[in-house]
Amino acid sequence: MEADTFANSYRHLLRSIYREGEIETNARTQTAIKMLAGGTSFKIDLSEGKLPIAGNRAYWPHIAAAEVAWQFMGTKDPTFILKHAPKLWSKFVEDGELKTAYGYRWSHAFGRDQLQMAVDTLRNDPTNRQVFISAWDPRTDGLGAPNQPKNIPCPVGFTLSRTGNLVHMSVLMRSSDVYVGLPYDVMAYTLTLDAICASIGCVPGTLHFTLAHPHVYKPHWEMMRANVGEPWLSSEWTESKKFGNHQDDWAVHTCEPALPAFSIEGIRQDPDGYVAHVKRLAARTVQHPWNPMPPVVE
Repeated sequence: MEADTFANSYRHLLRSIYREGEIETNARTQTAIKMLAGGTSFKIDLSEGKLPIAGNRAYWPHIAAAEVAWQFMGTKDPTFILKHAPKLWSKFVEDGELKTAYGYRWSHAFGRDQLQMAVDTLRNDPTNRQVFISAWDPRTDGLGAPNQPKNIPCPVGFTLSRTGNLVHMSVLMRSSDVYVGLPYDVMAYTLTLDAICASIGCVPGTLHFTLAHPHVYKPHWEMMRANVGEPWLSSEWTESKKFGNHQDDWAVHTCEPALPAFSIEGIRQDPDGYVAHVKRLAARTVQHPWNPMPPVVE
């Protein structure tokens, strides 16, 4: 599989879901979806040191940076992430905490600090093929178990491998909300890889995503259709048409800010400063002007 830009990979994925996706109604959300049965994957080239932006609408990289900072803090306390992204995370708070906080699981659950062990291994044993960090707890997550936490991890884990001065990441998503969530997942894991690289003196190589269940919810179908240049379903989007379906005319690279290259420890020491720095980097780019504000399906 050859690496490509995220903008190209993402548009191809949206087109595949729109044209080939199977329709079903999810039992939990009671919302129709279009899905690619059997999953898919793509690989992004990060060698230019840029944060991958989907390029099909406006995005806010500092939101992804806030999630990354919170994960490196390794806590279940939601105070920091609710300050930066309350709309997304507030619905998952239970008993004053986020029970399945990914960063807590990376650093404290399962009896060892997976994140620190990964950094040490990549630094001291570059040929190691056993660097896998898990956010999935088989004791509580999935399989139809009763009394599950509200937030069951969608990204179940990721691998890291090193070739020379390059570090590569592969992320496994058990379920992917392609229109709303995936672009932010790609930004967040790129920033995660960037921080790991900065911690060991390397640079990001490629980011490989495997989506076991990629889908788009019905409330986003018209937006998806606009982004792949298909005829419009209704007049609702007429005013946005000049932005929504002219992707070939949009210079996507102007959306992509430089990677911040903060180490994990640097982020932990000043998480708000890290988020502010990513926001400043993004402000130096030209954001896509179309902002349809897709609703989040819970």
